[in-house]
Amino acid sequence: MTDRSTTRSTDQPHLARHAGVAASGRRKDACGFDAPWAVEVGPSSSLTTVIAGGHATAAAAVMLAQAPIVLAVALYVAIAASAVLHLARLARAALPQSIVGLEVAGNGRVHARRRDGQTRVGWLLPSTVVGSRLTVIRLRLDGQRLPCDCLLLSDNCDPEAFRRLRAGLVWQAGPALQQRKLRAD
Repeated sequence: MTDRSTTRSTDQPHLARHAGVAASGRRKDACGFDAPWAVEVGPSSSLTTVIAGGHATAAAAVMLAQAPIVLAVALYVAIAASAVLHLARLARAALPQSIVGLEVAGNGRVHARRRDGQTRVGWLLPSTVVGSRLTVIRLRLDGQRLPCDCLLLSDNCDPEAFRRLRAGLVWQAGPALQQRKLRAD
């Protein structure tokens, strides 16, 4: 029987992740999470389907309501504009202000990279929703009055990064958000 040592050297790059230091510069915090958590956001075919289906349903409801022609045309134009905006910004991440990368720290601090190349700093909002298939990241970016959203699904980001981000949001950033919410009330 051979004796295997349980300690590992951290001077070898391929062993860095086993010692608590990830190759990308992340380090494990006091709770054992890799912080900050980073995720790259791309286009989502399932979100495209949901947004298009929802807007098509709204258009069908207008048709079934038998509204006057002027009102119906105005509603169809609004529905079409909403569909184009949401598809471009959320599902395709094609607009300059679309978020294409996130880095979230354990205390709720966020660095959001936009399509136009700007990186904005802000905070997670307590209204962030973490689910197994869909995560809605609500952000208050510095210098912006209105909050912004980033929808994450398993098909618009790396599944492993998505899993790590969800776990970090639930187990570490979530309690920090609730404490901030209680202090604000």
